Amino acid sequence: MRIDPSVTKFSPITEQIISKIKNLEYHGYQFETALASVDVLIFKELGKMREYFSLRHFKIIGEQNAEGAEQLASALIKIRVGEQEEITAAEGAGPVHALDKALRKALEVFYPSLAKVRLIDYKVRVMSPEDATAAPVCVLIESTDGKNIWTTVGASSDIIEASWKALVDSIEYKLLKDEQKF
Repeated sequence: MRIDPSVTKFSPITEQIISKIKNLEYHGYQFETALASVDVLIFKELGKMREYFSLRHFKIIGEQNAEGAEQLASALIKIRVGEQEEITAAEGAGPVHALDKALRKALEVFYPSLAKVRLIDYKVRVMSPEDATAAPVCVLIESTDGKNIWTTVGASSDIIEASWKALVDSIEYKLLKDEQKF
């Protein structure tokens, strides 16, 4: 990624970025392998990233069938791109898969290059096991567009929210890379 060459390690914005990263790490983020999330964060802090989309809302419905039967989840999502809104739904093998499919389906209307993006790895780390099911989690998502592979991160005490944050970073990273090719 091309980042503003006028920013040096002594620039005031550099300390602001480092402080933000430290704060997020304190709240469960792990950026060591999630360099795409670091790039997205830096571009946002520098004010050099446009808003590609905004979430209006999403809804996830899980379905549990009899033992051995296929388990499905559905996601309904409403996003806004500029002045336009898009509502779509998708089914997946679980809530994150359904949310990922619905988000990309809604955004492909505006950004066709997202049709090539696929989630290829998904990891969840429990940050404080002593909190059991209320523990904050860190979600790492590895994505590809068939040419490049990148990793993003999200953290929250809600696994869906943590996954959402990592998914958004993944999509924003891809769109940022596409924009920088020109």
